[in-house]
Amino acid sequence: KLEVYYREQLVPPLEEGNTYNFSMRKPTIDDGCGANAYAAWESKIYVVVCGGLDGTEIRTVDKVVLSLGFEVSTEDFFDPVYLVRNLASLFGIPSTRIRVPKIAAGSTLAELDIL
Repeated sequence: KLEVYYREQLVPPLEEGNTYNFSMRKPTIDDGCGANAYAAWESKIYVVVCGGLDGTEIRTVDKVVLSLGFEVSTEDFFDPVYLVRNLASLFGIPSTRIRVPKIAAGSTLAELDIL
């Protein structure tokens, strides 16, 4: 996820929630420094950029977007208790179609079957 900051202050997107809004309003200079909008269908972020030593900054935040407007941290996403539910939500399929036969503690590798 990308977040926009202006002078170390978080600037929320013009339209929060549905990033697949094809008629979304893109920011203009009249919206002020750091005004932003994310167009998921284009994989683009639109930002009003202003200069200076402490100007506009775009930061990457470690989050996984499961569905429109639903975000969790990477630690919560890979929580073994909710992993199957989170993967099903991510792929848009029922959780009954996912089976995790093996997860090794401390490992970044996991076997996964999608039925």
